[in-house]
Amino acid sequence: MPDHRRARPYALLTALLLPLSLCAQSVLPQTKAYEVPESWRRPVQPFQVAERTWYVGTEGLSALVVKTDDGAVLVDGGMPQAAPMLLEHLQSIGIAPGDVQLILHSHAHADHAGPLAALRRATGATVASNAESAALLARGGSDDIHYGDAIQFPPVTADRLVQDGETIELGGVAFTAHFTPAHTPGSLSWTWTDTREGRPVSIAYADSLSAPDYRLLDNPRYPRIVEDYRRGFDRVRALPCDILIAPHPGGVGWNPGRHGQPAPRTGFVHRLRRQGRGRVRRRARKAARGPRLMPYTPIVATLGFVLSPDRKQVLMVHRNARQDDHQLGKYNGLGGKIEPDEDVLAGMRREIHEEAGIDCEELVLRGTVSWPGFGKHGEDWLGFVFVVTRFAGTPFERNLEGTLEWVPVDRLDDLPMWEGDRHFLPMVFDDDPRPFHGVMPYRDGRMVSWRYSRA
Repeated sequence: MPDHRRARPYALLTALLLPLSLCAQSVLPQTKAYEVPESWRRPVQPFQVAERTWYVGTEGLSALVVKTDDGAVLVDGGMPQAAPMLLEHLQSIGIAPGDVQLILHSHAHADHAGPLAALRRATGATVASNAESAALLARGGSDDIHYGDAIQFPPVTADRLVQDGETIELGGVAFTAHFTPAHTPGSLSWTWTDTREGRPVSIAYADSLSAPDYRLLDNPRYPRIVEDYRRGFDRVRALPCDILIAPHPGGVGWNPGRHGQPAPRTGFVHRLRRQGRGRVRRRARKAARGPRLMPYTPIVATLGFVLSPDRKQVLMVHRNARQDDHQLGKYNGLGGKIEPDEDVLAGMRREIHEEAGIDCEELVLRGTVSWPGFGKHGEDWLGFVFVVTRFAGTPFERNLEGTLEWVPVDRLDDLPMWEGDRHFLPMVFDDDPRPFHGVMPYRDGRMVSWRYSRA
C-alpha cells in the first residue's frame, strides 16, 4: 500500500510552539465567533491515566494520547485554538509531532474536533471517522442538524472511515469504534485496553449523551432522533469499562484540574443512561402533548439543600458545565423534575442520588415555591423545597451540571444565584418549623414579585 501520509512541517511547528512555552498553562483565548466557558480553555498539566494513556486536554474538554510501540494515537482535541497547547503537551511527555500516527474523535463539534485540521497538518497523522461525522468534519461544522452555522471550525478531511465495531490496531493497542448516536448522528465512542498498577484495564471514551435544546419530535432534519438516542444509550451502557472518560469530563463527575486519574466508575455509565433516557422521554412527551387548555400546568420539581454533619455548610452545584445552560454561572441546590410514576419525596431522593451520589437518610419539607414564567421559554414551575439533614455516602465533586461545592450557610448570600432565591433561602434554614408557600412570577428571566405565607 502506498504511503499516503503528508509531509510534516517541523519548522512551522517550532515557530508555533516557542511563544506558548513561555505560558503553557495560561487560559486559551476565546474565539471571535462564539464564547465558551473558561474551564474549556484552561490547560491541565499532562498526567497519566494508565501506563500508555495520558490526559493532555483542558479542565473542561478532554484530549487523550495513547503511546503505542509504533507511535502515538490522539483522541479528540478540544477547541480550535487548542492546537499549539496540545502539541506542546505532547512534546512535554516525549511525543514529537511526527510520532502521532492516528487521530480519533468523538463527535464533530467545534469543542472537540476544532483543532483536528491543524493537528493533521502538523503531524501528518491519519484522521479516522465514520461516514456521518466525516461529512460534518469536511464542512467544518456548517449546516449542523441542530446548530446550523453557529459553531463552525476549520474543516478537516477524514483519511479513513470506520464501521461500527471495527478495530484499528497500532503498536499492540487495538482501538474499537462504537457508533453511539445521541448528541450527534455520527457520535463515536472508543474503547481500548491498557495497564494500570500491573493489571489490564478497559478504557471507555464514551461520547456525549446530552440533547441541549434539540428538537426531539417531528424534526424534519432528523426524523428518527429519539430512536437513535435510545440506541446510543444502550450502546454506551454496553461498553467494556473499567475507566470511564468523556469528551466533557464533568459529564461523568470528573474534574481533571482537581484530581488526577479517573476512578473506575462503571456505575456512572448506567446512571448516565437512566438520566439521558429520562430527559429525552420527558421532552418528547411534552412536545407530543402540545398546548393545554388548563390555565396553569406547571412543571413539578424538587429542590434540595444537603447540610453537612455539623449543619454549618450546604452542598451547592455551581452550574458551569454547559454553555447552553439556562442557569450558567449560578449556584443552586440539587433537584429536578418529578417522574410520572413517583411521589415528590421519592423524586427528591432520586435526584440527589443521581446528582450527588449520596443517599438521603433524613430530609424535611421546608416549603413550596410557584415560579410562573420561570423557564427558559416561559414555562411555569412548581418546586418542593427540602433540607437534607442526614445522608450516606461521599458526594461527587462534579455532575452533569457543574461543580459540587460545600458552602457555609451564612455565606450563601455572597454567591451568584437567581435573585429570587435570596428571598426564600433564609426561610429554608431558619428555626421556624412551619413550611412556607410562596409565589414568585418571572418575566424575561427576571423576578417580578414575591409573596408567601406560613401556616
